[in-house]
Amino acid sequence: MGVGSSKINLGLRIPRLRAFILNLMALILQMVIYEGQSLFKWHVFDNIFPSPDADRRPQAYCAFYQGKWLLINQALKSLISPNGNRVEINQAVELKEGAQICLSQEAHGCIVNT
Repeated sequence: MGVGSSKINLGLRIPRLRAFILNLMALILQMVIYEGQSLFKWHVFDNIFPSPDADRRPQAYCAFYQGKWLLINQALKSLISPNGNRVEINQAVELKEGAQICLSQEAHGCIVNT
């Protein structure tokens, strides 16, 4: 009976683990950027979608400056750089290949891979 119980419990845990991993993967996005590209709230939050009623104020934009790609924060309250520091409004973070940037620490905020 103990062996049967552990098999049932293991069976119940695997779908929960799988669901957790899929939810985590859904929060990690990868973007292709270009000079002057704006990021909007639908890029920052996984529960906002572009629509006629969506907030169209830019939250950040991408720039190529002195040989480096930068993300310039225009309105993100909790943009976090790859090294864990907050990026204040009107400040920039370098977009280095392979780094992860947290666009928002608020609920439904996304992480992007650069």
